[in-house]
Amino acid sequence: MKRRTNETTGPEALKRRDALEVYLTMRFPGFAHSAVSAIVTPITGLAPTWRERQPVFANGKLRHVYALLGGLSTGTALVLAGPGLGLKVIGSVLLAGALRNLSAGTGHELTHSTAGLPWGPKVVDGKRKPDTLTPAVYDAVTAVALLPSWKTYQVVHGWHHAFAGVQGEGVDPDEQMVESLGARFTGWGAFLRTLADPVLHWNFLTMRLRASLGAGAKGSRKKGGPNEIPSNPVWRRVLAGLVSVAITFALPWQAALAWWLAVVLLYQVFSLCSLAVLHLWGYRAPEGAKPGVVATTITFGRLLIPDANWTAWFKLPLYALVRATFLNSALQSHDQHHRGKLDWWDAPYVRTALLLEGAEVWQTTSLRAAFETAFEAARRLPGRSDGWASDDEMLGV
Repeated sequence: MKRRTNETTGPEALKRRDALEVYLTMRFPGFAHSAVSAIVTPITGLAPTWRERQPVFANGKLRHVYALLGGLSTGTALVLAGPGLGLKVIGSVLLAGALRNLSAGTGHELTHSTAGLPWGPKVVDGKRKPDTLTPAVYDAVTAVALLPSWKTYQVVHGWHHAFAGVQGEGVDPDEQMVESLGARFTGWGAFLRTLADPVLHWNFLTMRLRASLGAGAKGSRKKGGPNEIPSNPVWRRVLAGLVSVAITFALPWQAALAWWLAVVLLYQVFSLCSLAVLHLWGYRAPEGAKPGVVATTITFGRLLIPDANWTAWFKLPLYALVRATFLNSALQSHDQHHRGKLDWWDAPYVRTALLLEGAEVWQTTSLRAAFETAFEAARRLPGRSDGWASDDEMLGV
């Protein structure tokens, strides 16, 4: 039984994905079937049933990391050196999507654990040495992009996981951040006004400026102990300031415009699009619910599976753009993350296995359904008047 109007049950999602796989692979010779499946699966977010827990290619984690680095480098190269404003704007889209991936996609997973990376922690005398390179590179790139540091992200993201999602137990910090910005995700009109609101974008930017150019996020409620937000290192503030000045005044105006378009406006638009469907705002699990039930109550899978007909050839490129911009990496299966499924790099294959096992996993299968499911939940939220507007620590998004 469906819980909400636009959701798709597990059997329905699997049937839809299998039909798409057959429809697409029939148009290619046999030797290309695996490659087609490997391309379509991460776009749709679900593997066909006969590839349960069996990815077409191994080393999925490394592919995610290399895709992230490729997006950052390609987008930056086009923005700074691309011939013509048109290519620079394309570079802006790629760069903004890669920065979103850095913060909330692959980067998010790496802040949980960097184990397994080629340059990651090494074992010496039976003890794992901490990885210092990844956090250092992350901190340098995020400083330039006006985003929080590795340590700051870990702390504020810890609050995200500390929220139980159960009735009567605390406040959702992500919901708190959305409210502090003044974002409204209750329908298409409210959502589009949110994306175009200059005051909201300014408030969003001031949070980020404090994270990179200022002392750091406001953390008055969290001082002392592991939840205190770390101070912003001086070197990050200097780096952010110097690079921002150099880009603004030393580069041709087209490159400077494309850079700020990516780092400020497009990044924030992509973040708002992602936040709009991140959680089922206003939903809470019943008291005493198991973690898996909680995960499926407050969030869901945003699968992108077109119908198995000619429209798939038009929708798949659109869905690929969505995956590259605001549903990066495992954000598509954020509910699996909350279920404790750590192999995020193969999330589509894990999801297929869960559905075949009959697990209570919920999803939508189109972009429109994902937004409308989230809007339906957000309309349940009461008006906020309890001072949240001054609490904006969740600036790592």
